[in-house]
Amino acid sequence: MPRHLEERISTALGLCVQWASARPAWTLVLASLLVLVSGLYAAGHLGVDADTDDLFERDLPFRQNDLEIRRDLPLRYNNLLVVIDAPTDLVADQVARRMVGWIRSDQKHFEGVFAPGVGDFFDRNGLLYLDVKDLEVLADDLAGVQPLLAEIARDPTVRGVFDLLTLAAREASDGKEGGFDVTAVFREVITAL
Repeated sequence: MPRHLEERISTALGLCVQWASARPAWTLVLASLLVLVSGLYAAGHLGVDADTDDLFERDLPFRQNDLEIRRDLPLRYNNLLVVIDAPTDLVADQVARRMVGWIRSDQKHFEGVFAPGVGDFFDRNGLLYLDVKDLEVLADDLAGVQPLLAEIARDPTVRGVFDLLTLAAREASDGKEGGFDVTAVFREVITAL
């Protein structure tokens, strides 16, 4: 900054300080008036816009592309993500199905719903999404518990299931586990109860 400009600013500030210290009441009135005017201006003209889309002008090419995509694919934006935390997969699946039904019935507030793994398609084709190794493990597990499943199909009542669990517990105590982990089965039954 040039020396003569610095001297003029210093002189002006010195005179301002002299005037303010000689007239404290007027200084207080002027400061209050300045705060009031600044507050009114800020309330009417300043604000916070938290929308990141408004950071850039709408006529920029990438913003035009974004607006076009939003217009053509509206379900990709303004989504609500719900995470269901439940003690078992079965309970989580039941809650998800109930929630999907509730959201589908509320057309006023929701345009649509997408729940991965829930619905007729996944009920029919869900195994197609397993890795080959996971599918092989599942097939082996199902083959191991096939006699158990046949007994449950024969008597699907609660009494029939508990009779089968009693038989499985007796055989496990005799050292015959029947091809599946009895402890894990009882743990799941306790969790379900």
